[in-house]
Amino acid sequence: MLGKYVLALGLVASTVLAQPVIPNKVDVDKRVDVDKVDVDKRVIANKVDVDKRVDVDKVDVDKRVMANKVDVDKRVDVDKVDVDKRVDVDKVDVDKRVDVDKVDVDKRVDVDKVDVDKRVDVDKVDVDKRVDVDKVDVDKRVDVDKVDVDKRVDVDKVDVDKRKVNVD
Repeated sequence: MLGKYVLALGLVASTVLAQPVIPNKVDVDKRVDVDKVDVDKRVIANKVDVDKRVDVDKVDVDKRVMANKVDVDKRVDVDKVDVDKRVDVDKVDVDKRVDVDKVDVDKRVDVDKVDVDKRVDVDKVDVDKRVDVDKVDVDKRVDVDKVDVDKRVDVDKVDVDKRKVNVD
């Protein structure tokens, strides 16, 4: 009878010792489950279009983003990003995107010169009072290039008390 217990104990011990040892530093929960890998989304080396790879010799060194020149204080804090306000890339209308090559560099807004106090607070905009761009009559818009700068109203000089009040 004692022999059966020794034999059983020996079988259990050999089974336990035969198990593969997983290193302590591997987080078992973070390993890739091979059965759940989408085969179609893997990058397969022999399917990479060689002609579309970046030719390192043709990279303009002066235009690269140098990691040590990035202003650390101006980086986006990922933890503070409102997930609900991010742009859903799948819903972006490709035809309405801005063509970067056609942007007039001289007419861009210099972010450093923007008066932060005068910016529009998006959260306070009355959505119902916004202009529907699709309903704007293109022919009736003001041509900014034809506006006489000297005849424009200086908002800072308007007497608030003398303005006409339009009550609807």
